[in-house]
Amino acid sequence: MSLSKVRAVFAHVLKKVIDFLLSSLRQLPLVGGLADCTGRDHKLAVREFFLALVFSTTTFWITVVIMSVLVVYSSTSTFDLILKTVSNGELLIFSVSFAAPILLVAAQDRSGKVPFPGAIWHVVALWVFAIVAAIISGLLKVQTVAPNINLGLNMGAVKSMSYYVFAVALFLRYTTVVYQKMLATADASGPKQDKVFADRWVAHAENKGQ
Repeated sequence: MSLSKVRAVFAHVLKKVIDFLLSSLRQLPLVGGLADCTGRDHKLAVREFFLALVFSTTTFWITVVIMSVLVVYSSTSTFDLILKTVSNGELLIFSVSFAAPILLVAAQDRSGKVPFPGAIWHVVALWVFAIVAAIISGLLKVQTVAPNINLGLNMGAVKSMSYYVFAVALFLRYTTVVYQKMLATADASGPKQDKVFADRWVAHAENKGQ
């Protein structure tokens, strides 16, 4: 077998494997839509996501900057300062507000257009971690305003939970942004494809003498 045939066979097998992996990915909740996102979609999404994250966390990083110039924190590392700013469950409230736009995006009426990938799963996941965050935040608030009530909260577990919720919020928000980019491309190409089809049909009809 010649080298060119080997390359052709290898390319064919590789394409089959990639198609199988993408087909399998499409079946997964939340991440299925990533199979149809292009590198350009991710590039645009990363930029928008990063800007949104930086702006949304302004309170945290400005607090870190202020703490870093105080003598009492002179020997504390930047990473430890960041942890101190979110040590009391602050990430719980932030995560819910950061992921809230998902509801508006996923609930949009896209009749006649490519549907938002995993819209129901995104909404369900958002509500689940929002409820968890609300319960824990409520307990923290009660413990603050009524210190005589001993709730026995495990603050280590609270911090760990807030980190998990934060990670889920980041994931959901990013997938939402990249899906928006993918859908915008699909919406923009739809009318063009319709026009191409119409032009081809007119040309075909003229050739047939219709």
